[in-house]
Amino acid sequence: CEILRKRNGVYLRHDAGLGKTAITYSILNDLQLKKVLIIAPATLLYNLENESKLWYTQHQKVITITSSKELQKYKKEIYTTDVITTISYNLFVILKNLTFLAKCKFEGVVCDEAHSLKSYKSKRVKAFRKFIKYTKYSIYLSATPIVNTILDTWPIFSLLEPKYGKYWEFAHKYAKAFKAPWGWKFYGTRNE
Repeated sequence: CEILRKRNGVYLRHDAGLGKTAITYSILNDLQLKKVLIIAPATLLYNLENESKLWYTQHQKVITITSSKELQKYKKEIYTTDVITTISYNLFVILKNLTFLAKCKFEGVVCDEAHSLKSYKSKRVKAFRKFIKYTKYSIYLSATPIVNTILDTWPIFSLLEPKYGKYWEFAHKYAKAFKAPWGWKFYGTRNE
């Protein structure tokens, strides 16, 4: 929790079943955050809602958004009250949803299965980069931090630590990127 207070972001990369969710709620409790956005794959939303009720001692209401229609239904409550809001990555990236969520002034954001933010060119990563500026704390969770190559970690690492620089600087330094006759070639850590 002290790391999060100093840096405003942390990446928990533990194997499945080792307590990333419990650790996350412990951090949220310690920081006494009352308005939190949790972004996760749609299949995990209701499980996260149940985990919130189990681990989060701030006793905030949990609103799970599974459609744009539901977001419209709970819009006023999400905007005006202290709640935990869970939403899928796919709903998060829709521009009108993103614009609204940025205005809600969440104190913290949790990205479960954060390896979903691996492609630096994706709409999801671009949307998240815009949104993260509006929150104070961010927590990233993944049991699979490197899906294919070390380059998959750049979007999150660059949000946590500016020293990682731009994507191509990271690629040259950590994946030994070079231009081959057939295109770019990368070396470095691979998950094979």
